[in-house]
Amino acid sequence: MGFLGGFLVVIGAAIGGVGAFLWSRAREQFGWDAVEGTISAAAVDFDWEDYRPRVEYTYVYRGRTFRGARLRSLALSVNWSGPARRAVAKYPVGSAVTVFVNPKYPLESVLERGGDPKFIPFMLFFSALFAVSGFALLLR
Repeated sequence: MGFLGGFLVVIGAAIGGVGAFLWSRAREQFGWDAVEGTISAAAVDFDWEDYRPRVEYTYVYRGRTFRGARLRSLALSVNWSGPARRAVAKYPVGSAVTVFVNPKYPLESVLERGGDPKFIPFMLFFSALFAVSGFALLLR
């Protein structure tokens, strides 16, 4: 039980570490350049398991036209359509939007900066689940 407990603690710590790293990368988007864009497509996709908002847009950055399709980083998908429908409803086709562009790699862009706010609680839950399970096995 000791090996399994230690392994679960390490997995929990790894999940927490990866989550923190990804979250810090998403927070860098607050320093990205803001440009005008136009929504070219908006729909809810269903892959027989999860519903995902699909929002496509075009933007011009430093004189070049780009296409983007990332609504936000670290997006969590769910198996009911409500959240995806609400996200798509905010971006009607043809509407003007602000696009946030990575100045180091202009192909990378998002409409909503900073990552999905539900990502951190999700990662903390799974990190804690593994770590607590591991500690419980170690203390047995």
